[in-house]
Amino acid sequence: MGEVIALGIKQQGTSVGVIAQKEFPSGVLVDIPNTRFAEAVTETARLIADPDVLVIFEAAFEKDNLRARADILVRVDDRWEVITLPDKEADHLLGEVKSSTKVKGYHIDDVSFQAYVLESAGVKIGAAVVIHLNPEYTLDGPLPLFKTERVERRPEGWVREQANAQLHILNQSDSPDVVVGRQCTDPHPCEFSLHCHANLQVDDLAYTPISPKWDTVNRLRKSGITSICDIDLHDNFTDLQRKNILSAQDALQVNGIVIRKPELQEELSQIPLPLAFMDFETVGFAIPRWSGMKPWQPMQMQFSVHQLSLDGGIEHFEFLAEADRTDPRLEFVKHLLAAVKSAAKIVVWSPYEKTQLNKLAEVFPEYAEQLHAVAAKLWDLCGVFKRNIYHPGFKGSFSIKQVSPVLVADGYDGLEISCGEDVLPAWGRLSDPDVPTDEKRALRQSLLDYCKQDTQVMVDLLTIVCSSLDT
Repeated sequence: MGEVIALGIKQQGTSVGVIAQKEFPSGVLVDIPNTRFAEAVTETARLIADPDVLVIFEAAFEKDNLRARADILVRVDDRWEVITLPDKEADHLLGEVKSSTKVKGYHIDDVSFQAYVLESAGVKIGAAVVIHLNPEYTLDGPLPLFKTERVERRPEGWVREQANAQLHILNQSDSPDVVVGRQCTDPHPCEFSLHCHANLQVDDLAYTPISPKWDTVNRLRKSGITSICDIDLHDNFTDLQRKNILSAQDALQVNGIVIRKPELQEELSQIPLPLAFMDFETVGFAIPRWSGMKPWQPMQMQFSVHQLSLDGGIEHFEFLAEADRTDPRLEFVKHLLAAVKSAAKIVVWSPYEKTQLNKLAEVFPEYAEQLHAVAAKLWDLCGVFKRNIYHPGFKGSFSIKQVSPVLVADGYDGLEISCGEDVLPAWGRLSDPDVPTDEKRALRQSLLDYCKQDTQVMVDLLTIVCSSLDT
């Protein structure tokens, strides 16, 4: 199932590219995979030489061991342009299609590299254009789906320097020594992250439990500090950062969990029963599916609620919309309000559920008062951990997926779906009419199991925390 989910994530970006291509009905696709790159280059050259070909998709170029594929090239008369942005000084403009809703730095990096390779291969590029989703577009609204932005390319020397650095790495017999940092997750999670983290010591600055982190970590590294234990608490930190660092230092010293019991007791004493534990799952689509929705707007389609009653009993409620391409949000609201109506306080693990409740209140004003009342009952258990609890096994993160394996025996082991990133592609498979019924049944159960486990883990974590106060 993991391969299916990974494919689904990739297909979101691919669908945007396909729709962008439909803006150019005369376009010719170089439909040759990268595994046969030389053939793709030859076919691209043939199309460029053919005066009857006005638009080329996925044009392939190679020069000096560098390869690039351009999303869109458009010919106007004897010149090449993209979309409707003419440049009378250029033979070509280069278009890069992105499934995000604004131009980002790495988009400019991408299109600059492509332009560099194309020019090296003899194609004159006068401008580079990034085509991205219009963040103000709504389905059935008057605005266009795409926006085009001409961007200033990176200097040629910078591109060459970056390319040479990559070629040098590829020619090495051993993997490079890379210091763990912001680049591990920004702009995208690096597929080699586990490799680089494998040999990190548990007290490495990369595991400093503060946010934001990397500017501080880089500053400390430059000053010669490598261990969390050596951080000077009199340095320039906020009160919460200082408290988190102190907890981490104490936890490293005892090689175990540290709990600030008086502060924790104070927080827990204010929590009334009945107590509910709530988690939402949402999906967002690059191309909106329902009227009024924007690209990548979260759509609330699943929740799990565990409710702890006054007598100590636990009852579970859940909702997972039917993936039948109808808007599930109204049914989500109705079922959710029924599930939490008797709760005096509602445990969540982040501000995300509050954000989604407020968004639903905007969409359904007739339920706004009830939804805002639910939001007012939320209690962030993650915040409680940040303020009062730390274990070296958290490795600087208070994500429930990082905290739970340290303290909860079962956690998410054995689940077919075990992280939020898997939900969107699974939902996409559920809504695909070509997917077999048996697979859909299994996917639906996997989604239910995953969301239920999110709230069960919160129940378990709070139980462990409360038990610690008795020891």
